[in-house]
Amino acid sequence: MVPEEEARKSFLKKMGSAYADFHSDEIYAILPGAKVVSEELSDDAILYIRKNKRAFPEDGTMEELRDFSKRMVENVINKNDYLKGYYPCQHAWGSDRRDFIQAFMLDSMDDLSKMFDKNRELMKEAFSKEEGKSMGKYFKSHGDYIYAIVKL
Repeated sequence: MVPEEEARKSFLKKMGSAYADFHSDEIYAILPGAKVVSEELSDDAILYIRKNKRAFPEDGTMEELRDFSKRMVENVINKNDYLKGYYPCQHAWGSDRRDFIQAFMLDSMDDLSKMFDKNRELMKEAFSKEEGKSMGKYFKSHGDYIYAIVKL
């Protein structure tokens, strides 16, 4: 190996030691299935962010996950009138795509509670109990964040 190659390899190894395989750049891309806000939001509008940590079980497949996601958007998200906007997001690039962010826009905190109730009702219609359990295996945990939407 020539000296320049050795120096380059050494430099890249040192530089690489500063980065973890799983990290978050917080740069997200909106995935298919968004429900774009089509009307003026109320003065009490909120943004509810749900940050999910995905799991990829050995008995799971990307096809099954895509099917669940598609059915969830068609049969739950798009049919819930309390939900004014929905933006599913994933890391735009990088090695860690376990974070699945969902942004929900609602007219009020009261509508957030109503959205959850309506989602449960719509999910019972769209998915069997067994499918619900199968869907759950693709998620490890989540965090919830609620923000007021301030109009200028």
